[in-house]
Amino acid sequence: MKKIIIQGDDWGYSEEVNAGIEYSYEYGILTETTALVNLLDINKKSEYKSRLHSLKNKSGLNKPKLGIGIHLNVTYGKPLSPNWPKLEFTRPHKGSGNPEEWIGSAWQKYFSQFTISQIEDEYRRQIELGIQIFGDIDHLDSHHFSAAYDPLKSVYEKFAKEYRLAVRPAAPLSEKPVYGGDFIVKEVDINKIKTLGIKIANSYVLKLFFNEKDPIKSFLQVVDKIEDGKAVEVMFHPAQGQKADSWRVTDLKTLTSNAVLNYFLIRNIQLITYKDL
Repeated sequence: MKKIIIQGDDWGYSEEVNAGIEYSYEYGILTETTALVNLLDINKKSEYKSRLHSLKNKSGLNKPKLGIGIHLNVTYGKPLSPNWPKLEFTRPHKGSGNPEEWIGSAWQKYFSQFTISQIEDEYRRQIELGIQIFGDIDHLDSHHFSAAYDPLKSVYEKFAKEYRLAVRPAAPLSEKPVYGGDFIVKEVDINKIKTLGIKIANSYVLKLFFNEKDPIKSFLQVVDKIEDGKAVEVMFHPAQGQKADSWRVTDLKTLTSNAVLNYFLIRNIQLITYKDL
């Protein structure tokens, strides 16, 4: 049986993103989300918890309750830590249009300016706030895969062990600039996580299906190639609403299309969350 985590990144980014993730869980194949807790209003903690925990599976598929992880974030919004050296996060070379905007070595140089103590303070505050809001969280990952770079990477792995959480592995950008990112997960990084005693999926699909001529066909072709017995995470970024980015809406359509729902319904596929690893 194929075991697949269908991930919807960025809950908390905007109301459109929140709505898209929730709809994709209730009416589509999505099983997991990751929350950008530094963007949330701490006065609405009970509202956030109720909102996600009350979601109902109306997809017609057999799948677990929505899994919730923490999308550790040092590239967008404001820090929770008073010790962070900048008033707001940003990603390296944002909006420059230069090749460095999506080149791994440029990102490594940018993140190397921060200290381990600064990163530990910010990461811990985000994890603890996530636990306060949602109670039971099941994994860590990072916005823009920023935890792929030192010194963030070592703190990321340390806290995964400390909090006994699964992780999405390091996925640094390649040296070939690609709009929106070209994140690469290497088998050696997955194996390293395993040797540390941290739960992780067997492989990861980070393909930007919204860039494909036929996103649904491309996605189902990838699913066809997943080996039986292997746990795989497939990443999406759905959103819903008039102000939603068109690429996110494309992801929403893929996750909720009748063709995809029927494909998963009649095949030997187990939809899972990180708790099931």
